This record gives sequence, structure tokens and C-alpha cells, in this order.
Amino acid sequence: MSSENLYDYKNIFSVSYILGDKLNTETVALENHQDVAAPDYGFDFYAPQTYLDDNGKRILVAWIGLPEIDTPSTKFQWAGMLSIPRELSVRDNKLIQTPLEDLKQLRAETQKVSGDIELTSRSFELEFETSEDFTLELKNEAGESLLFAMTEQEFKLDRSNNSHIYAEKYGLVRLAPRTTKQQTIRLFVDRSVIEIFINNGEHSMTSRFFIQDMNQLSLSKNLTALLYPLNPISGLEQ
Repeated sequence: MSSENLYDYKNIFSVSYILGDKLNTETVALENHQDVAAPDYGFDFYAPQTYLDDNGKRILVAWIGLPEIDTPSTKFQWAGMLSIPRELSVRDNKLIQTPLEDLKQLRAETQKVSGDIELTSRSFELEFETSEDFTLELKNEAGESLLFAMTEQEFKLDRSNNSHIYAEKYGLVRLAPRTTKQQTIRLFVDRSVIEIFINNGEHSMTSRFFIQDMNQLSLSKNLTALLYPLNPISGLEQ
């Protein structure tokens, strides 16, 4: 699929969804359906699968990485990874993705952060609310960075200043529409992957990025957030 607007279907293999009342198995038609929509506006959201858990929740897990694109990690025999699990729901005829509640068990001590922060861990969650434009950067001491920003109209994720640049012919910037003024944003980072939940769960921006020795987080002056270093899943008690 392709689109002439700034946002939709900019990856070589894009994901879309469609909501309807039910599938008519005789006519193979989705009855009373909405328009086709995109759930994710990042670089690397691919082949999502869902399942029902024991509590009846519909859970989505996606592949992070696209066919025909080799990341810098490929030479070390790491081809890709899976997303964090996301609970799906429907709100105002939109598919909503919410990080699974159980992920909060990974949180270490809570830190209230603003300005420039030295990272003690490259695996963390960041959460904040805002209605104002902002910028957020993940950086190293050489100034190489990943930029995430919001304006009145849109979000931007820019990996053109990464330490390791790849897939340039497919673009180094992704944009997403801003659909609500007040935003609750959750952002998960684990070394070379970022999963950002925007528009209060209506969309996500899922991407790989490669910053050598990343150790800094920089927030614009108007932004204060809660930062949670994340413990490894293997450290959780059963």
C-alpha cells in the first residue's frame, strides 16, 4: 500500500487494520466497516499477531524489523526482535494499543526528570503528559542522537543522526499525525529499540535505532517526565 499524505504507508511493508461489526462468511464481506487505518508510524512495525490471554484480553505482539532491510546488528547474527505485548481495545471507532499492565512489574525506582539527564540504564520507560510542543533526544557524548518531537500538527521520529545509518533509501524520518491536544505519552527504550505510544494509545511509533554508547537523555525546557529504569524480565519472580 502507498499514500500521498505525509504519514501513511511509508515503509516497504506497512501494517493496516480495519474495524467492522462482523465478517459475513457467506459473502466474505466485513459489515458496517470503518476506513482502513494505520496503527503504527515508526520504521519497523511488522507482521503483528494477536492472542487471547486467560483473562480474555486481546494481546498483540509485532515483529520489529522489516524484510529486505538489514540492520547494523545483522553482522552479529541478530536479525530482529519482538515488540512488548500490547493490550488492544476499541475507543471511538479507533484501535487502541496499551502496553500490557504486567510490564509495570519491570519498573525499578521512579525518577522525576527534566532537562539533560545522564542515563544509568539503556533500558527504561518514560511517561509524561503534555499539550505543548516538545523535543526529546537520546544521545551519546559524541552528539549522535535519535530525535523525537511533537508540534501542533504532528510527531517526528528522526534517526538521521544515529551512529550507524542504514536503509537510507527508505527515509530516515517518520511522521505521525497528532490527533488530540492533550497527550499522555509512554516511551519504552531497550538499547537499540524504541516503542512510543502517542495520541493516547491510538498510534505507536516502533523503531530500531543505533547510537553507540548512548548515555544521555535531553528533554526540552517545558517537559518533565517520570523515568523508570527497567529490570530484565529474567529477574522477575514467578
